[in-house]
Amino acid sequence: MRPLRLWWGVIGAPLIWLLYLQAAYTITTWTCAPRRLVMLIITFAIAAAAVSATGWIAWQSWQRLRKSTSGDDEIAAQRNHFMVLSGLGISALIALLVLASAMPIGLLQMCE
Repeated sequence: MRPLRLWWGVIGAPLIWLLYLQAAYTITTWTCAPRRLVMLIITFAIAAAAVSATGWIAWQSWQRLRKSTSGDDEIAAQRNHFMVLSGLGISALIALLVLASAMPIGLLQMCE
């Protein structure tokens, strides 16, 4: 199992959420002009797709780990299993956080 895939599954989604929040807060005042609210929606869609891709990478790593019968030592196999499951859980949690962060865009009419 490649360590970069394991680490990306664990830290990728939180980094994407951080970038999404920063981008959304940065363009919020700019989007109050007519017909620019769509930029916040596009930012949300990009963040949701990126977090989903991170979850997909973790899922693929888990599938490979389950099929793998390589001669890794027991400690390395347990570490890989823990990191893959952590990546799946973190990606799911961050997906909910991205959705929760985007809800005020639709619920609050910030520009009025």
